[in-house]
Amino acid sequence: MTSELASMRQFGQRANIEHYHKILRTYLTDQERAFVERRIAEEEAVFQKAAAGSATIGSSVRVP
Repeated sequence: MTSELASMRQFGQRANIEHYHKILRTYLTDQERAFVERRIAEEEAVFQKAAAGSATIGSSVRVP
């Protein structure tokens, strides 16, 4: 994945996480709240994994 595409994806994930946090500030049923909290956890996990992957992309390349 190119760094530009990765950057755009991370921006989208951050926007999704912020959006879900705004939703949590509204009135929700217990079921709705659980769904939104699960989505936040999923988005944060993907974001963290992508951030960790982008930090190690150049570290595994050997230069002869």
